[in-house]
Amino acid sequence: MIISGKQVITRLKEEMGNILKRTKSIPHISILLNKEDKSSISYTKSISKVARENGFRITLYKVDSNTPEEELKEILFTLSKDEDVDGIVVTKPYPSRMKKEFINLIPKWKDIDGQTDTNIAALYKKEEGLFPATPLAVMEFFKEVHYILEGKHAVIIGRSTTVGLPLYHLLLREDATCTICHSKTSDLKRFTNQADVVITAAGIPGLITEDMVKNATFLIDVAINVVNGKIVGDMAIDFERKDYYHKDLVFVTPVPGGVGPVTSFMLLMNTLRGMQERGKILVEA
Repeated sequence: MIISGKQVITRLKEEMGNILKRTKSIPHISILLNKEDKSSISYTKSISKVARENGFRITLYKVDSNTPEEELKEILFTLSKDEDVDGIVVTKPYPSRMKKEFINLIPKWKDIDGQTDTNIAALYKKEEGLFPATPLAVMEFFKEVHYILEGKHAVIIGRSTTVGLPLYHLLLREDATCTICHSKTSDLKRFTNQADVVITAAGIPGLITEDMVKNATFLIDVAINVVNGKIVGDMAIDFERKDYYHKDLVFVTPVPGGVGPVTSFMLLMNTLRGMQERGKILVEA
Protein backbone atom coordinates (compact mmCIF):
# COMPACT_ATOMS: atom_id res chain seq x y z
CA MET A 1 0.00 0.00 0.00
CA ILE A 2 1.51 3.30 -1.09
CA ILE A 3 0.86 6.18 1.32
CA SER A 4 1.24 9.52 -0.43
CA GLY A 5 2.08 12.81 1.21
CA LYS A 6 -1.16 14.16 -0.26
CA GLN A 7 -3.12 11.61 1.74
CA VAL A 8 -1.45 12.66 5.00
CA ILE A 9 -1.82 16.37 4.18
CA THR A 10 -5.58 15.98 3.68
CA ARG A 11 -5.90 14.84 7.30
CA LEU A 12 -3.51 17.50 8.59
CA LYS A 13 -5.48 20.24 6.82
CA GLU A 14 -8.62 19.15 8.60
CA GLU A 15 -6.85 19.15 11.97
CA MET A 16 -5.29 22.53 11.18
CA GLY A 17 -8.61 24.04 10.16
CA ASN A 18 -10.20 23.09 13.47
CA ILE A 19 -7.34 24.73 15.38
CA LEU A 20 -7.29 27.89 13.25
CA LYS A 21 -10.92 28.55 14.18
CA ARG A 22 -9.74 29.07 17.75
CA THR A 23 -6.71 31.29 17.10
CA LYS A 24 -6.79 34.82 18.47
CA SER A 25 -4.61 36.16 15.62
CA ILE A 26 -3.28 35.16 12.19
CA PRO A 27 -0.29 32.81 12.70
CA HIS A 28 2.94 34.56 11.72
CA ILE A 29 6.18 32.80 10.73
CA SER A 30 9.48 34.62 10.24
CA ILE A 31 12.20 32.96 8.17
CA LEU A 32 15.89 33.85 8.09
CA LEU A 33 16.88 32.80 4.60
CA ASN A 34 20.48 32.06 3.65
CA LYS A 35 20.17 33.63 0.21
CA GLU A 36 23.50 32.16 -0.94
CA ASP A 37 22.21 28.58 -0.78
CA LYS A 38 19.93 27.22 -3.52
CA SER A 39 18.43 24.49 -1.33
CA SER A 40 17.56 27.08 1.33
CA ILE A 41 15.84 29.23 -1.29
CA SER A 42 13.85 26.25 -2.56
CA TYR A 43 12.92 25.17 0.98
CA THR A 44 11.78 28.69 1.85
CA LYS A 45 9.62 28.93 -1.27
CA SER A 46 7.96 25.64 -0.35
CA ILE A 47 7.27 26.70 3.25
CA SER A 48 6.01 30.13 2.19
CA LYS A 49 3.64 28.72 -0.42
CA VAL A 50 2.08 26.18 1.93
CA ALA A 51 1.85 28.69 4.77
CA ARG A 52 0.10 31.37 2.72
CA GLU A 53 -2.29 28.84 1.19
CA ASN A 54 -3.36 27.92 4.71
CA GLY A 55 -3.86 31.43 6.06
CA PHE A 56 -0.45 31.99 7.72
CA ARG A 57 1.63 35.15 7.38
CA ILE A 58 5.26 34.88 6.26
CA THR A 59 8.05 37.42 6.75
CA LEU A 60 11.44 36.83 5.11
CA TYR A 61 14.80 38.12 6.31
CA LYS A 62 17.45 37.53 3.63
CA VAL A 63 20.96 37.16 5.02
CA ASP A 64 24.31 35.91 3.73
CA SER A 65 27.98 35.51 4.63
CA ASN A 66 28.42 39.28 4.58
CA THR A 67 25.71 39.91 7.17
CA PRO A 68 27.48 41.07 10.37
CA GLU A 69 27.23 38.92 13.49
CA GLU A 70 25.55 41.71 15.43
CA GLU A 71 22.87 42.08 12.77
CA LEU A 72 22.10 38.36 12.82
CA LYS A 73 21.91 38.42 16.60
CA GLU A 74 19.71 41.51 16.60
CA ILE A 75 17.25 40.01 14.10
CA LEU A 76 16.78 36.88 16.20
CA PHE A 77 16.62 38.83 19.46
CA THR A 78 13.92 41.15 18.05
CA LEU A 79 11.85 38.31 16.59
CA SER A 80 12.11 36.37 19.83
CA LYS A 81 10.66 39.28 21.82
CA ASP A 82 7.96 40.19 19.27
CA GLU A 83 4.62 38.74 20.45
CA ASP A 84 3.28 39.06 16.90
CA VAL A 85 5.80 36.46 15.69
CA ASP A 86 4.67 32.88 16.35
CA GLY A 87 7.36 30.82 14.64
CA ILE A 88 10.99 31.35 13.67
CA VAL A 89 12.96 29.29 11.13
CA VAL A 90 16.65 29.72 10.32
CA THR A 91 17.39 27.83 7.10
CA LYS A 92 20.37 25.52 6.85
CA PRO A 93 23.19 25.73 6.08
CA TYR A 94 23.48 28.71 8.41
CA PRO A 95 25.24 31.83 7.13
CA SER A 96 28.93 31.64 8.04
CA ARG A 97 28.64 34.28 10.78
CA MET A 98 25.62 32.69 12.47
CA LYS A 99 26.55 31.26 15.88
CA LYS A 100 24.69 28.58 17.81
CA GLU A 101 24.27 31.02 20.69
CA PHE A 102 22.21 33.22 18.36
CA ILE A 103 19.93 30.29 17.47
CA ASN A 104 19.45 29.67 21.18
CA LEU A 105 17.91 33.13 21.54
CA ILE A 106 14.75 31.68 19.96
CA PRO A 107 12.19 30.81 22.67
CA LYS A 108 11.19 27.17 23.03
CA TRP A 109 7.65 27.65 21.67
CA LYS A 110 8.74 29.76 18.66
CA ASP A 111 11.47 27.33 17.57
CA ILE A 112 9.24 25.56 15.05
CA ASP A 113 12.02 23.47 13.46
CA GLY A 114 13.41 22.22 16.77
CA GLN A 115 16.90 23.72 16.34
CA THR A 116 17.59 25.15 19.81
CA ASP A 117 19.40 23.30 22.57
CA THR A 118 16.26 23.62 24.70
CA ASN A 119 14.10 21.64 22.27
CA ILE A 120 16.88 19.16 21.45
CA ALA A 121 17.21 18.42 25.18
CA ALA A 122 13.42 18.11 25.52
CA LEU A 123 13.37 15.53 22.74
CA TYR A 124 16.16 13.44 24.24
CA LYS A 125 14.67 13.64 27.77
CA LYS A 126 11.14 12.71 26.60
CA GLU A 127 9.80 16.12 27.59
CA GLU A 128 7.35 18.36 25.72
CA GLY A 129 8.72 20.64 23.03
CA LEU A 130 8.84 21.44 19.31
CA PHE A 131 10.87 18.98 17.27
CA PRO A 132 12.40 18.95 13.75
CA ALA A 133 9.79 18.99 10.99
CA THR A 134 11.05 16.13 8.81
CA PRO A 135 11.12 13.49 11.59
CA LEU A 136 7.67 14.67 12.69
CA ALA A 137 6.49 14.26 9.09
CA VAL A 138 7.76 10.66 9.10
CA MET A 139 5.77 9.94 12.27
CA GLU A 140 2.59 11.18 10.57
CA PHE A 141 2.80 8.31 8.06
CA PHE A 142 2.56 5.77 10.89
CA LYS A 143 -0.35 7.69 12.35
CA GLU A 144 -2.10 7.76 8.97
CA VAL A 145 -2.53 3.97 8.87
CA HIS A 146 -2.72 3.45 12.66
CA TYR A 147 0.53 1.50 12.61
CA ILE A 148 1.58 0.33 16.07
CA LEU A 149 5.32 0.87 16.59
CA GLU A 150 5.49 -0.73 20.03
CA GLY A 151 7.82 -3.72 19.90
CA LYS A 152 8.69 -3.20 16.23
CA HIS A 153 12.30 -3.08 15.04
CA ALA A 154 12.97 0.15 13.17
CA VAL A 155 16.19 0.62 11.18
CA ILE A 156 17.11 4.22 10.36
CA ILE A 157 19.73 4.81 7.69
CA GLY A 158 21.37 8.16 8.32
CA ARG A 159 22.52 9.84 11.54
CA SER A 160 22.06 13.54 10.81
CA THR A 161 20.94 15.91 13.56
CA THR A 162 18.03 17.01 11.38
CA VAL A 163 16.57 13.58 10.53
CA GLY A 164 18.24 10.41 11.81
CA LEU A 165 19.00 11.27 15.44
CA PRO A 166 15.72 13.07 16.28
CA LEU A 167 13.76 10.35 14.50
CA TYR A 168 15.51 7.75 16.66
CA HIS A 169 14.19 9.47 19.79
CA LEU A 170 10.67 9.95 18.41
CA LEU A 171 10.49 6.22 17.61
CA LEU A 172 11.75 5.35 21.09
CA ARG A 173 8.88 7.38 22.53
CA GLU A 174 6.56 4.93 20.75
CA ASP A 175 8.42 1.95 22.26
CA ALA A 176 10.02 0.83 19.01
CA THR A 177 13.39 -0.92 19.10
CA CYS A 178 15.72 1.27 17.05
CA THR A 179 18.94 0.74 15.13
CA ILE A 180 20.81 3.56 13.38
CA CYS A 181 22.94 2.61 10.37
CA HIS A 182 25.22 4.96 8.46
CA SER A 183 28.05 5.21 5.96
CA LYS A 184 30.40 3.21 8.20
CA THR A 185 27.93 0.36 8.82
CA SER A 186 29.20 -2.94 7.43
CA ASP A 187 26.70 -5.37 5.86
CA LEU A 188 23.71 -3.00 5.81
CA LYS A 189 21.54 -5.78 4.38
CA ARG A 190 21.93 -7.79 7.60
CA PHE A 191 20.18 -5.01 9.52
CA THR A 192 17.49 -4.14 7.00
CA ASN A 193 16.50 -7.78 6.56
CA GLN A 194 15.68 -7.93 10.27
CA ALA A 195 13.62 -4.74 10.31
CA ASP A 196 9.87 -4.24 10.55
CA VAL A 197 10.41 -0.60 9.58
CA VAL A 198 13.13 0.80 7.30
CA ILE A 199 13.58 4.57 7.08
CA THR A 200 16.29 5.81 4.76
CA ALA A 201 17.68 9.33 4.61
CA ALA A 202 21.15 8.55 3.27
CA GLY A 203 20.94 10.43 -0.02
CA ILE A 204 22.30 7.46 -2.01
CA PRO A 205 20.18 6.50 -5.04
CA GLY A 206 19.61 2.77 -5.33
CA LEU A 207 20.86 2.08 -1.79
CA ILE A 208 17.93 -0.15 -0.79
CA THR A 209 17.09 -3.00 -3.14
CA GLU A 210 14.26 -5.53 -3.04
CA ASP A 211 16.41 -8.30 -1.53
CA MET A 212 17.27 -6.05 1.46
CA VAL A 213 13.77 -5.99 2.99
CA LYS A 214 11.54 -8.74 4.28
CA ASN A 215 7.79 -9.09 3.76
CA ALA A 216 5.42 -6.73 5.57
CA THR A 217 8.10 -4.07 6.05
CA PHE A 218 7.04 -0.43 6.44
CA LEU A 219 9.35 1.48 4.08
CA ILE A 220 9.82 5.24 4.36
CA ASP A 221 12.10 7.05 1.93
CA VAL A 222 13.10 10.51 3.16
CA ALA A 223 15.89 11.07 0.62
CA ILE A 224 15.69 13.49 -2.30
CA ASN A 225 18.20 12.68 -5.06
CA VAL A 226 18.39 13.91 -8.64
CA VAL A 227 19.40 11.31 -11.23
CA ASN A 228 19.36 12.25 -14.93
CA GLY A 229 17.05 15.15 -14.15
CA LYS A 230 14.60 12.94 -12.26
CA ILE A 231 13.87 13.10 -8.51
CA VAL A 232 14.35 9.74 -6.81
CA GLY A 233 14.82 8.45 -3.28
CA ASP A 234 17.20 5.85 -1.87
CA MET A 235 15.02 2.83 -2.66
CA ALA A 236 15.51 0.96 -5.94
CA ILE A 237 12.24 -0.97 -5.61
CA ASP A 238 9.40 -0.93 -8.14
CA PHE A 239 6.44 -0.64 -5.78
CA GLU A 240 3.98 -0.56 -8.68
CA ARG A 241 4.73 -4.20 -9.51
CA LYS A 242 1.79 -6.28 -8.34
CA ASP A 243 3.91 -9.35 -7.65
CA TYR A 244 5.97 -7.36 -5.14
CA TYR A 245 3.12 -7.72 -2.66
CA HIS A 246 3.56 -11.46 -2.62
CA LYS A 247 2.66 -12.34 0.97
CA ASP A 248 1.75 -9.47 3.28
CA LEU A 249 0.64 -5.88 3.00
CA VAL A 250 3.59 -3.49 2.69
CA PHE A 251 3.37 0.22 3.47
CA VAL A 252 5.64 2.46 1.43
CA THR A 253 6.11 6.20 0.78
CA PRO A 254 6.89 7.52 -2.72
CA VAL A 255 9.59 9.93 -3.88
CA PRO A 256 8.65 12.52 -4.90
CA GLY A 257 5.30 13.16 -3.22
CA GLY A 258 5.96 11.43 0.09
CA VAL A 259 7.65 12.83 3.20
CA GLY A 260 8.81 16.08 1.55
CA PRO A 261 5.42 17.83 1.17
CA VAL A 262 4.39 16.83 4.70
CA THR A 263 7.48 18.48 6.20
CA SER A 264 6.22 21.99 5.44
CA PHE A 265 2.90 21.18 7.10
CA MET A 266 4.67 20.06 10.26
CA LEU A 267 6.22 23.53 10.55
CA LEU A 268 2.68 24.94 10.47
CA MET A 269 1.46 22.42 13.05
CA ASN A 270 4.46 23.27 15.27
CA THR A 271 3.57 26.95 14.96
CA LEU A 272 0.04 26.25 16.17
CA ARG A 273 1.36 24.06 18.99
CA GLY A 274 3.62 26.91 20.10
CA MET A 275 0.76 29.40 19.92
CA GLN A 276 -1.33 27.12 22.10
CA GLU A 277 1.44 26.93 24.71
CA ARG A 278 1.75 30.72 24.63
CA GLY A 279 -2.01 31.22 25.16
CA LYS A 280 -2.77 32.47 21.65
CA ILE A 281 -5.27 29.72 20.87
CA LEU A 282 -8.57 29.40 22.72
CA VAL A 283 -9.04 26.20 24.70
CA GLU A 284 -11.40 23.82 22.92
CA ALA A 285 -14.82 23.73 24.60
